[in-house]
Amino acid sequence: MRRLTCLAFVACHALSSAAWADSGDFQLYKLGNPASTDNANAHFRIFANQLGAAISSFNLSPPETLGHSGFNVAFEYVVAQIDKNPSYWPTESGAPSNLLLMPTIHLRKGLPFSFELGTKVTYLQNSRMASATVEVKWALNEGLTYFPDLGVRGYGTHLFGARDFSLTTTGLDLGLGKQFALGGMLTLTPYVGWNLQYVTATSNVVDFEPDRSLSEAIEKPTDDTGVFSSVQIHQNHNNRFYVGLRFISYVFEVAAEASVINTVGVRLADGSTVKQQVLVFGGKVGIDF
Repeated sequence: MRRLTCLAFVACHALSSAAWADSGDFQLYKLGNPASTDNANAHFRIFANQLGAAISSFNLSPPETLGHSGFNVAFEYVVAQIDKNPSYWPTESGAPSNLLLMPTIHLRKGLPFSFELGTKVTYLQNSRMASATVEVKWALNEGLTYFPDLGVRGYGTHLFGARDFSLTTTGLDLGLGKQFALGGMLTLTPYVGWNLQYVTATSNVVDFEPDRSLSEAIEKPTDDTGVFSSVQIHQNHNNRFYVGLRFISYVFEVAAEASVINTVGVRLADGSTVKQQVLVFGGKVGIDF
């Protein structure tokens, strides 16, 4: 019975490894075994902070809402420039790109009292992962002639399809914008904002010797396996600053946005601290109903 159990463990691991072979998928064993590598847990935390910053660092809309009967559907395309150091970015590819490409479908629904609900689904290109976001926005001030629109937005994002780990982000942002009419047919809305992001992540059991022989795996199936220390949400926050521009003509909408995110510093075993900066650029086309 024990032999059959071990064989099943190895077979399942081999099949899952083969199934998750896209170049952009992550292989956490490359971060190092925390039982024997001093910086392995720090590397996992750096990786989680950067990935969390990238997948939740765009909203592509000003602080104003759609109105209680409004509805918007949009296609968005976002590019995040990340630190591709393999110590912190353990992709299947031996030479990972420093760009994370993310096509997105975004739905928003206006509610009474200047509230708005939204949801979006984002695909991480060259991988089998996707993220889903739920958001709520409240415009404290909108539509006044001599004052800018002011709004707050809260959101939660969860990553799906990652084999070795789970990652969730939450955040709150504060935005300012002002709509200008151009020729009676077009409105132009520049906007800026600040976003505080929180990241939490946990790892599954990771096999740190995936290339060992079948006989070795059957004999000692749980040797050289382990988990990383959890990334706690209250210890990991990123500051994001963004600027955007939106055009509306009749029911058609076009927008562009740029963000810079400074991740929280993570201390390594030698006493040095790793801080990263993630740049995110996005655009969208949408329709209002």
